[in-house]
Amino acid sequence: MLLKKLKHTRVGMFGISWLAAFVIWILMISIRWRRHQPEKLQQILADHKGFILVFWHERLLAMTFIWPRGHTLTALQSTHVDGRIIAHTVNHFGVRTVWGSSSRGAAAGLRNMKRILDKGGIPTITPDGPRGPARQTAMGPVALAHLAHKPILPVAWSVDRAWRARSWDRL
Repeated sequence: MLLKKLKHTRVGMFGISWLAAFVIWILMISIRWRRHQPEKLQQILADHKGFILVFWHERLLAMTFIWPRGHTLTALQSTHVDGRIIAHTVNHFGVRTVWGSSSRGAAAGLRNMKRILDKGGIPTITPDGPRGPARQTAMGPVALAHLAHKPILPVAWSVDRAWRARSWDRL
């Protein structure tokens, strides 16, 4: 109950986002990461003329940490309070935010993501978020790709053993 009230305040949002970023950082440095074909990704990043980065919502936790530094991501984020906390958390890892989602501000979010692409940025979308169903793509990334005439780059990560949240996406 206290957490629910706390996350609706600026101070609470700030504190929760810092705590979440710290926990994510501790978890991520404790994992031995192996990259498969890292030269392929480096080549894509070196040559890119714009693309839309997509990954499943359940992969959100580590993607901001393992993405190559120097290539800033801009995430489409829900304006819901939980989306704002996630946005503040990933901002600690250098990810920028554009507000909008399939249920709130979809058109404005799409236009802003196109602007990011036009400026050479990397717009990032979880195509099954913010409410699911898990691993089923909504039309947002496809609409953006069509509008901007840019490709979609799907990425993923995996681990041998993991704890899973009891949420809709099994984060």
